[in-house]
Amino acid sequence: GERKVVAIGEIGLDYYRDLTPRDLQKKAFIAQINLAREINKPIVIHDRDAHQDVMDIVKQEKAGR
Repeated sequence: GERKVVAIGEIGLDYYRDLTPRDLQKKAFIAQINLAREINKPIVIHDRDAHQDVMDIVKQEKAGR
């Protein structure tokens, strides 16, 4: 069958093990939100021990509905 993109995800922040610096995770999350906006696709968010930062970025980037 035909393959097509239906959403961008899972994207977000994961602070549980801190394997990737938080500032790098935030930059990637914002870039992924912008990609989803450019191609008009919904996002599926991953949030592990980073709820406030995830919500702040979603609000800042106006990614909520």
